[in-house]
Amino acid sequence: MTLSAVPPIILIGMHRSGTTLVANLLERLGLHLGWLLQENSESIFFVERNEALLNACGGRWDHPGPVQHLLRCEPMRGRAMAMLRRDTHSPRFLSFLGPSHARFLGRPERINFPWGWKDPRNSYLLPLWLELFPQAKILHIYRHPMDVARSLFVRENRSIARRVAMLGGASVNADSRRTARDLRKETGIFWLYRRWRAARCVMTPLRRYANVGVTATATLQGGLHLWSMYVAECCRHLESISNPALSVRYEDVLADPVAQLDAIREFCGLPGNRTHVETACSTIRKDRRFAYRDDPEACAAFEAFRDDEWVRRFQYDTDEGS
Repeated sequence: MTLSAVPPIILIGMHRSGTTLVANLLERLGLHLGWLLQENSESIFFVERNEALLNACGGRWDHPGPVQHLLRCEPMRGRAMAMLRRDTHSPRFLSFLGPSHARFLGRPERINFPWGWKDPRNSYLLPLWLELFPQAKILHIYRHPMDVARSLFVRENRSIARRVAMLGGASVNADSRRTARDLRKETGIFWLYRRWRAARCVMTPLRRYANVGVTATATLQGGLHLWSMYVAECCRHLESISNPALSVRYEDVLADPVAQLDAIREFCGLPGNRTHVETACSTIRKDRRFAYRDDPEACAAFEAFRDDEWVRRFQYDTDEGS
């Protein structure tokens, strides 16, 4: 058991649900999210461990269900906890702390500044992190399922077009042709990396099959189903723990960002006042609320999904809710 002087803030929620926006806002207000971050404000230290645990169970971010086998298997769960405890007390944790906080290396229980991490995979692995940090606060962000599914759909299909272009696939549409032109314009290390990756697939033919893989989010229906799984898991955890927890609706943050962020700031115990909050919110795009409404295909897909239990529970099935 690790007791922190300042308990961490653990952000959970479905992918593309606004967790990055909220994390960025909190970082501006003084929440330490990590020294080495991915572009979506996710700490490399925590993401790598979440991914490793999912992979060990035969799961992925878009197929998280198998993690339940780990949580129910006491011997393996105990082993996983031992490794997490070891890593958070090892030099590896410096990638999260950073040089300015190196004095806490090996002593996460003594961290005395606001800190936390954001990773949608926390939604499934939360029990392990709460066992390590039992005083942690939980911040849950949720968003309209169709906006989530649509965002994932666009991202996945861009990725598919990029892989097709890189490997010279026979079926190349307009998007992949544009991607191919972009690839030809690339220079430097990134260009060399892509060429090396493509060459490796050619020289080891079986590796090429990995590029055929797609996630469940390659279709709008798959993204909607995954949204339902994630929010169900988040709610199940929140209903079973006694930790301080706050659920925030993404659309509310966009509609009234200052009031919503001020409440989140207070929950997280961050310093500052309303002026600081107003400054942090100055770049928010309010037009991202219910963006799917401009897409007829997305509207039709949501109509077929409107009766989902979790759509109704979050009141996205009504005109007022959506």
